[in-house]
Amino acid sequence: MHDRFWLMDEYFWTKRERLTSYLAFTQSGGTSSDADAAAGLSEERVWEGIHTYAQDEPYFYSDATWVDDRVTAEDVEQIKAVLDRLGISAWWDSPVARDDQQAVRLLGGIHRPLPFPPDGDPASDLRDWVHEAQTSGGDGTWWTPPLGRNVVMTSRSRPFAPAVALVGGEDELGYGRADVYSASPISPDARIYEIACGEDWLNLVRVAPADVTVSRVSNWGRFDRTARWYLPNWVELSAVYDAVHLTVNAYLDLSGIPQECPGGFTMITGWGADETYWLNAPAVVWNGPRRVARQGGIYWG
Repeated sequence: MHDRFWLMDEYFWTKRERLTSYLAFTQSGGTSSDADAAAGLSEERVWEGIHTYAQDEPYFYSDATWVDDRVTAEDVEQIKAVLDRLGISAWWDSPVARDDQQAVRLLGGIHRPLPFPPDGDPASDLRDWVHEAQTSGGDGTWWTPPLGRNVVMTSRSRPFAPAVALVGGEDELGYGRADVYSASPISPDARIYEIACGEDWLNLVRVAPADVTVSRVSNWGRFDRTARWYLPNWVELSAVYDAVHLTVNAYLDLSGIPQECPGGFTMITGWGADETYWLNAPAVVWNGPRRVARQGGIYWG
């Protein structure tokens, strides 16, 4: 039933399977029919499930399965069909929304918020990220995207959220307030790479591989300490692409799931649904900020 996602003699539940568990069993008690599966479904309810599982990574914590064992491949396909029929997932395969990109600056945490727009060059952050990923050991890190103070991350807005990153982002750390900045339309000339499936991700790793085993083995290697781990070399890719976007469907299928690649394994972690990371500063005008506060769960206003 679950042969597709067995790796390293371990089975890793996908976010999509866990969302299916949430919608089909946790909420309704079972999917005996399409009508039962669709009962009470709304975009907000679906994203409550995505938000729940975005904060929980069973790959790193063996006791955090949070999946009903009754979930089958048929249940997954049934929920996919229902979400499609209701129009809830109509945009989950769509590329970056060039006329609707929102950047978020979280407020109220332990760190002083960074200035926005960033006042530096993302190239230096990318160089530092690649260097540290290839040379630093210690406790290890688990994030895949090139995080840095000058690397902008954007996502689209939805009726229930000023930015999808506020409800679908991973490792949110309990922030209660945020400033949201709206970008002017992104030029068609902006080179944005789309990750819509596993092969799209593997292409980046093959074209510009960075061996990050030394920094990832203590976290990612919990099932196999001998495996080598690879991520894209964001410095090299910045010469080819301005940004990289992860679709919602790709997130649900790939997040926290090891994939075989030349020389070892690779994985997407810490990269939320519909998030776009800008390897080069986006050529846009920023409007805002709009100050929002968490109202509970996925709701911000």
